[in-house]
Amino acid sequence: MDSHSVPVAPKATSNQACGIPVPVGPKVLLQSCQQQAVPEAPCVPYGVVICPGSASFPHGPETVAQRWLMAQRLAAFPDFTWEVKANDRAYHKQFKKRVAFCLTRKKYEDNTIKTAKYNALTFLPLNLYEQFHRLANLYFLFVILLQTVPEISTLPWFTLLLPLSCLLLLRGLRDLIDDIVSSPSVHWAGNPRRGPVGLFFSCSFSWKKWRDICVGDIICLRKDSFVPADLLLLSSSEPSSLCYVETADIDGETNLKFRQALLATHQELVSEASMAAFDGKVTCEEPNSRMHSFIGTLEWRGEKYSLDTEKILLRGCRIRNTETCYGLVIYAGLDSKIMKNCGKIKMKKTKLDRLMDRLVILIFVMLVITSFCLAFAAGFWAVKFQVEHSYLSSLYVGTSPAEQAFFTFWGFMILLSIIIPMSMYITFEFVYMVNSYFIDWDLEMYYPAKDMPAKARSTSLNDQLGQIEYIFSDKTGTLTQNIMTFKKCCINGIIYGTSEWKQVSMGSWGRLTLKSCEVSLAQRLAFCSVSFLAQWDPEPWRGPLGATTVQIIVMSYK
Repeated sequence: MDSHSVPVAPKATSNQACGIPVPVGPKVLLQSCQQQAVPEAPCVPYGVVICPGSASFPHGPETVAQRWLMAQRLAAFPDFTWEVKANDRAYHKQFKKRVAFCLTRKKYEDNTIKTAKYNALTFLPLNLYEQFHRLANLYFLFVILLQTVPEISTLPWFTLLLPLSCLLLLRGLRDLIDDIVSSPSVHWAGNPRRGPVGLFFSCSFSWKKWRDICVGDIICLRKDSFVPADLLLLSSSEPSSLCYVETADIDGETNLKFRQALLATHQELVSEASMAAFDGKVTCEEPNSRMHSFIGTLEWRGEKYSLDTEKILLRGCRIRNTETCYGLVIYAGLDSKIMKNCGKIKMKKTKLDRLMDRLVILIFVMLVITSFCLAFAAGFWAVKFQVEHSYLSSLYVGTSPAEQAFFTFWGFMILLSIIIPMSMYITFEFVYMVNSYFIDWDLEMYYPAKDMPAKARSTSLNDQLGQIEYIFSDKTGTLTQNIMTFKKCCINGIIYGTSEWKQVSMGSWGRLTLKSCEVSLAQRLAFCSVSFLAQWDPEPWRGPLGATTVQIIVMSYK
């Protein structure tokens, strides 16, 4: 197989479901089925999938209407050309994709992600490009260029280049420190939950770093750990192969969501030997940014199983209330859905920076007007008095009044350029840096419960603190800190607790007996309060997959 080619499904095949030869493909299938009458039919489930290149649809619809609806749905999605083979790294390494012209790169990304803004090669040009987006730096550079002209220069040009270089150096070092401090590797270095994961390699699990994960690997995740890549859930320690995840880092929701593996993989993949023999093949859509959409199929042992979002663990999720779970890497690194949703890093300007840019424009316009007026006056003086008082204009011997006015204009531009002081911007850099240290040292912002002090991850946005104009909020019914402590309750007028309660109306409770009221409360507490008990196992893959004990808190009336 050519290393630069990608497997593509056959263009067409024969299928008699519509009574005519129908090519396999959403667009052609849609055109073919539109020629026939489409009767009323129930909607096709979202998980219905066509396997590319297949002449039959084992899990597909039977009627023309269902085929038409399915073709409409698949026409909105890209071709299913993303193929993942379990426990086969060599298979994925042979595929390449074209980047530009004759340049190619590997199709399947590894799990290495670099979120740093600069590197050794791009720091100098990129930082200078960003710094000269500040109008003040362009203004100072413009003045230095004027100083290089001997006819209008007042000082050697390098006398202004030195302070400008110091200003650029200070800002560049500050940007570099911010980039290093804000790097995820710094924040995650001491966090074991974002640390090594159990990677299945050479017929056994071993602890590996996130960057060692590749597409097609089988990994083991334990409770409270973060998902390192987009995974297909294969099995878990729960009896029904459920896996509870928290997506707070993705969508901000703290409520738990559950994912469930296929019954076939949950029952078969129960040991290291069975996982080593697992050779399933996943065919799905290309990497995309749709967080709540996934369509694919798993082909294993001659059977095909449809896949949807309920069987996928996204990178950034956190495993909750599940002892262990096992997954097959589908998308890794920059191909993961959360990274596809990350936009490009943009230059940030504070309100103070934008205000300073506007002031620089205003002052520069005033400087040009003032210099023009002075140059006009110099030209008028040359016309009136140059002949009579030639000794006063010895520098402009042999020049016309217009030429004298021209040179005078640029001369005054240099003389009056100090109206925008460069020292003020150098002072700003020191103020920003020192102020960030004061934020780090502020004991009033220390959180003793988690031993977490305040940390200024950016030293260039300090003046943005407190600059809030609008607050958009919604009411979701979530209690503060999600902590609810029992204080008191009143059952049919009888208070249980230490606080007093003033009865206003008996309402419907007045028709119930005391015993029935207490039983009703006990039933609601029993079915609305669920806790999960789990035991910590440093090597969860040793031995058979155990089930997490689930205990329901039951209050009974005696």
